[in-house]
Amino acid sequence: MKILIIGANGSVAKEVTSAILKGYENVNLKLFLRNSSRLQNVKNANPDRVELFEGDATDKVALKKAMQGVDVVYANLAGDLPKMAEAIMNAMSETGLKISDGVAIKRPEAMIRIIPLVVAKFGKASPKNHS
Repeated sequence: MKILIIGANGSVAKEVTSAILKGYENVNLKLFLRNSSRLQNVKNANPDRVELFEGDATDKVALKKAMQGVDVVYANLAGDLPKMAEAIMNAMSETGLKISDGVAIKRPEAMIRIIPLVVAKFGKASPKNHS
């Protein structure tokens, strides 16, 4: 399974990244952020599991490129949320990523999360701490 994390340098996204890398050996990550050098250490520590993508969350072309080959899109953002959400949703649609009933979209003051819940696929990724 491959997960794209948009806004990967945010504090919550960093926790999500760490938890996935520690808990799920069969999950690879694409980390999307404005300045990819900020997470080069994560890539260096996990060269076979982490790809870095530099871009802005309002740039549909960059988002579409990063979305190639992913199963799940997770966005953790602050800023112009309506503009970011529109770019992300359009990029998802144009790359064939489906938004189903399992998607949760929340809009707290400074964050939007788009999490397609792919339980069937996640079942293939066995956590280290669980049998």
